[in-house]
Amino acid sequence: MDAFRSGAGDLLVGNRMSERKGMPLVRVLTNIATSAVVSALARCRIEDSQSGYRLIRADVIRKIELVTSRYETESEILIKSSRVGARISAVPIRTIYGSEESTINPFRDTVRFFVLVFRGLFW
Repeated sequence: MDAFRSGAGDLLVGNRMSERKGMPLVRVLTNIATSAVVSALARCRIEDSQSGYRLIRADVIRKIELVTSRYETESEILIKSSRVGARISAVPIRTIYGSEESTINPFRDTVRFFVLVFRGLFW
């Protein structure tokens, strides 16, 4: 919150990637890959595009129209926010994993991500 108040950016994203202890390898690898693609589409470096930790200025959200409704929405917000001129910054956060299982469907959600990438080429 202090970083947000100090003007570090219009959109702050939690970055779990500097301390990945306990993060399953498949999540590390998919996060690296999706973050690279989202960074290219957003035209700025985003190290942890799949982090759910977000703090976004209300005026940025008002400027973008979301067309997704699942996990790909995290990426859509980053891409569209950048395209309307929002400054995106990261704040380090800890990764905490317990015994819960992910609700991500590897096939279906990967397809949705690639559909988003294709759409993002035209935004």
